[in-house]
Amino acid sequence: MKNLPLIKYYLFFLGYLSLVIGFYLNENSSGGAQPDFQHHLLAVNEFKNNFKESILNYSQFKTDHSPLYITFLTFLSKITSNNDQMRFLYLTLFSTLPLVFLACLKKRYSSVDEKTLIILSCVIFLSPNVRSLLIWPGSEIVSLFFLLFSIYFFQIFKEKKKLKFIILNIFFLSLSAYMRPIYSIFSIYFFWFYFKEFKFSKFIFIIIFTNIFLSLPAFYYIFFIDDFLFISIENQNYSFSNKIFIISSILCFHFLPFYFFFFKRKFFNNNYFILSVLFIFLLTLTFFFDFEVQKIGEGGGFFLKISNLLFGNNILFFFSSFVFIIFLFSLKETYKIENFLLILILFLLVPHTYYYHEYYDPLFLFLIFTLFKIDINSTYFQNKNNLKFMYSFYVLFYFVSVIKNLNFINNNIIN
Repeated sequence: MKNLPLIKYYLFFLGYLSLVIGFYLNENSSGGAQPDFQHHLLAVNEFKNNFKESILNYSQFKTDHSPLYITFLTFLSKITSNNDQMRFLYLTLFSTLPLVFLACLKKRYSSVDEKTLIILSCVIFLSPNVRSLLIWPGSEIVSLFFLLFSIYFFQIFKEKKKLKFIILNIFFLSLSAYMRPIYSIFSIYFFWFYFKEFKFSKFIFIIIFTNIFLSLPAFYYIFFIDDFLFISIENQNYSFSNKIFIISSILCFHFLPFYFFFFKRKFFNNNYFILSVLFIFLLTLTFFFDFEVQKIGEGGGFFLKISNLLFGNNILFFFSSFVFIIFLFSLKETYKIENFLLILILFLLVPHTYYYHEYYDPLFLFLIFTLFKIDINSTYFQNKNNLKFMYSFYVLFYFVSVIKNLNFINNNIIN
């Protein structure tokens, strides 16, 4: 273990160096990060010129990104000389995201070799969404950064049962939600855990009061000053069928590194009646699916795009959605209330009709290894092939994303 610090900094330095190279090459492997950042700059320039007027009329910028995030970018732009310096400062600050993830892993898997956990945490540097959102600053990275801190203090609380760690958990979750409002939904999961622990005691009322107190500025801003959150999602054609199938398909994609492990461990609950009813229900929902796959900028996920690109239909896409949902309800772990709440949260994370991988990459990976109640402590990490498969998946995901966004590909289906 003497070489552990060297390995730690070596892997991290390699990841950071790859980001610096990507920065100078203007890498945009996810596709949407660069245009989003350019749009953010319009708001940043207005904030610098007239902050009060801009913050009070934020809906004019037609964005669902938080005004607090734009304020943060405005601050960074004021302490740097130009936009490139601001971007590089942002990249350097938040490229520490894998280290925060590592801290969470070490808390949960204290019996696992630290070298193994370091290798797992550094896979984040291969995520096309993380790379793009670090190179072209996006609110998603900051919100994930604070969310991981929130999870970290939640893990400490489970060990030490002290109120101060609950307050820190809520505080960092609030910061995460102020950067990305939909992340406030994670409070449902944490509150359920705290209520189970304390029932109707003074502690639960302190927790409720803390949540309300920290959310008051947001409620005041949204309801009494500016309605940017509602304007950003108004006049959209919501479809329950679209949401269920597309989100399931995206989650199916990000669960690929784990299927073999779960099949091998046989975590299954063979309730054929529930699965049969579920299959019929999903089959019925297919008749209501009406997502316009060729419409540019609304996402849809890998399986939807590749299904239409290769076969000209949704068959592969529906297959991926069916596989994930049936697989999900076949697992014994799904019926644990903690896991069910997290699954529900994953489906509620998209309040609009745009479906992108960035909503679940790398969030889904973080949740699998930190909050989901799954017995992977002594089994997953013992087989080194699991990590090899994880890296292979992210390398493939990265190169597919890069190829998708190369200029010589011009097909509405994949945009």
